[in-house]
Amino acid sequence: METLLIHKDLVNHHFFEDVCHALKSEGVKINSGPRLSKLLTFGPSVAKSMKTEYGSLECAVEVVDSVEDAIEHINTCGSGHTDVIITDDGE
Repeated sequence: METLLIHKDLVNHHFFEDVCHALKSEGVKINSGPRLSKLLTFGPSVAKSMKTEYGSLECAVEVVDSVEDAIEHINTCGSGHTDVIITDDGE
């Protein structure tokens, strides 16, 4: 995984913290996307580019407002071959 997009409503939720702890416990270096870095008072360094394919235990985490924003991000920055959206919203 190169980039993890998280809905804005989950940033202040235990889910966000749990995911970050799980990644860190597996030795993954986390970089924040530009939007996420503005929401945090401190945290991981800002990713140099949201198009980076790290090829290592490193990823970027960014915030989106909606599934449409996630799709736009994927179309703009994604690899075009391994992109996935996971949701529990049936709509």
